[in-house]
Amino acid sequence: MDIISRKKFLYFLFLLLVMESVFSIGLAPTQSIFDYVNGDQEGRFRVIVQEVPTQIELSKEGRLRNSISFEQENIVLNEKETWINFNLDTEGLEPGKNTGKIKVTEISSGESMVQASTSVIHNVEVFVPYPEKYLQGEAIIEYEKEGVWFVIALRNRGEESINKIEGNIIIKDPDGKRVEKINFDEMVNIEPGKEYQLKKLWESPKLGIYDAKINLRYGKKELEMTKKLEVGEPDVSVQKLNIQGKPGEITRLTLDVKNEWNQPLIVDMELEIYNENQTITTLRSQPEEINERGRGTLEAYWDTKDASLGDYELVFNLNYGKETKTKIYNSTLSENEIIILGQKDTKFVIDFKALMLAVISVVLLMFLTLFVVKMLDTRR
Repeated sequence: MDIISRKKFLYFLFLLLVMESVFSIGLAPTQSIFDYVNGDQEGRFRVIVQEVPTQIELSKEGRLRNSISFEQENIVLNEKETWINFNLDTEGLEPGKNTGKIKVTEISSGESMVQASTSVIHNVEVFVPYPEKYLQGEAIIEYEKEGVWFVIALRNRGEESINKIEGNIIIKDPDGKRVEKINFDEMVNIEPGKEYQLKKLWESPKLGIYDAKINLRYGKKELEMTKKLEVGEPDVSVQKLNIQGKPGEITRLTLDVKNEWNQPLIVDMELEIYNENQTITTLRSQPEEINERGRGTLEAYWDTKDASLGDYELVFNLNYGKETKTKIYNSTLSENEIIILGQKDTKFVIDFKALMLAVISVVLLMFLTLFVVKMLDTRR
């Protein structure tokens, strides 16, 4: 066996040992969340092992390490499922979220040259109420047909009830200009530890990105939250097609467009001209930067000297960012003029980077699943 083969074999052996250790011990549940009570509380969780007897060691970490205690730290498990009891003393804890960890470590034994100790974690959490009134909140944004919904999830983390909430939501564009202000003033009854949901609608906003600041007042206290909004996606609308020239000449075609987004967009145009389903020519414009909510003109030149009379399809592809918007005009080339008959819209959005990342993720997940299944079958 050469050196490279030996290295591969040792690496595979190490993976086998690690996989064995990963599946040798587990916990259920993996977390205990306590309601606050000033004093002692009891908790417990199950330790699940594959083989018995198994020796484990318990240790404590985090902010609650001095508040957690057990009867013993070293335990020999003689059953595959064993309940572990622990005590939590909440006296003297600071207001707010207090967390800790109970670390369960399997003490390896045996004569194997390579041994991997396995540790699993049981998380412990308790929230100590703040004095008087205290609100915690999270803003969730929901985009619906009627507009943008601000869903504000509130929880009373204080010792007193809250009976009134007032405030506003101020929405600004990327330049810091205020575009909307939503006021609210509601009578509520949020008791300590209880939750409340506040919903406010921003009706019919224009496309664009925005910054929202949510200001809430309850009694003499305030709560502020900020959110980034993205309403729709960048869009360019076609306002008008202009044609200057006659059949047999170099004809100037200009497309008047409008940037519907609230940031500048760089737009270029590709014009494909078809006759009887065959491409006659492809023309391109120069890229143009169009200001937010602004208008611009894209132009291309069509030499109709050798073009035959008849019907043509003018396909304008507008490219901006990752998007392409297509505007199609049906036209007729007669002896004296070029006549525009009608139009229709299509739009394509392709994010190739995101698509490639998704494909790679799926492939990796498939290989990982097959590997785990094979290892489990081997163990059986």
